[in-house]
Amino acid sequence: MKYISALFGLFGLLVPATIFAQVKVPFILQENKCVFVEVKVNDDPKPLLFFFDTGAGTTLIDQRVAQELGIRSTYTETVSGSSGQKDFHVAEGQKLSFWESIVIDDVDIIIEDTSRIGKSLGRAFAGIIGYDLLHKYITRVDFDHKEFWIYETPEQAVTEGFSKYDITMTDAIPIPHLDVTFTLKDRSSYTGKVLFDSGAGLNLLINSQFIEQHQLFDKMPNRLIATQNDLTSKGFITLSTIESLSFFDYQFDKPMIAHLSTDKGGVSAMPGYLGILGAEIINRFNFIIDYSNKVLYLQPNRMYDLPIDTKVFPFRLVEEDNKVVVQHIIDHTDAAKQGIKAGDEILEVNRQPVKDLLWVKEQIKLSEGAVHLKIRNANNKVEDKTFRLTSL
Repeated sequence: MKYISALFGLFGLLVPATIFAQVKVPFILQENKCVFVEVKVNDDPKPLLFFFDTGAGTTLIDQRVAQELGIRSTYTETVSGSSGQKDFHVAEGQKLSFWESIVIDDVDIIIEDTSRIGKSLGRAFAGIIGYDLLHKYITRVDFDHKEFWIYETPEQAVTEGFSKYDITMTDAIPIPHLDVTFTLKDRSSYTGKVLFDSGAGLNLLINSQFIEQHQLFDKMPNRLIATQNDLTSKGFITLSTIESLSFFDYQFDKPMIAHLSTDKGGVSAMPGYLGILGAEIINRFNFIIDYSNKVLYLQPNRMYDLPIDTKVFPFRLVEEDNKVVVQHIIDHTDAAKQGIKAGDEILEVNRQPVKDLLWVKEQIKLSEGAVHLKIRNANNKVEDKTFRLTSL
């Protein structure tokens, strides 16, 4: 899905429109995981909110927004993935700009429905951008100040305080690759290549080929099954824990949740890869990506030493019609045992009325001990439910 360019070729002839030295662009940081930045599309004067994702091989725009802007697909490509075949509609020759001076011309953009992901994030957004910006410019992502610094050349980039590391990329998958090592409770350790994917809201995803190769299910018996939700489909993912994770000069010697893929195809089943390093680790660093020299600069930021949670959030929530609703409940969690079900509307958390989805998630995560919910079930009956977060 996000790596569609790896399947049917890279898009975009990128042509500079304005000469500049460096430009500072603010962004929105949500839940310490999701980065949103304002982007103007073509000649429309209104900036739109785009999700920034280092794992996005091509730019994407929401189909409703495309229709409003008069953007039409010029061709359709059928791609086979883990969830079957999917037709992607592509609009050629579009223009993206950030703060006027950062302009990317002749970009080919996928038109896709982003509404389901928006409901899960509690924030509507107009599109996704990654490669088309990162490949064109040297980009510094500063989480301490919530801003991008965008440079034309590597020489302009301010790298003081950063450590420099070599990365690899391929023409098929133009996303930074690096080696990661993780350990299990039995002290066995495993090393492999991962994709540097800030759009994945997780610590580490271990792909199905790597799991099978090393028989990891036999070594990770404490598991739960949860849903995963991407742009084109919903599926299931297995959750378990690893004891430590390390890459380059950085070592996280604390247990953390890992996502174990069972996909038969796509990026989470690619041979030769361990999997994906996600935002819950990546965003603990300010980073600079230099695609031209295949270099990644890292600097631990204010989030570096934040606790890594091993408690499982027991359900997937969505926000629809100003209501926060349980979309999926994870079996064998205490919330499931207490009778919370898909379709339940959350009315109160810890005896406070619901504000929005992000507020609900924050209140539940911050709860110490029992979480008290007032819910309205599918039969329109209001009930009180109390549960504890499940640790793996």
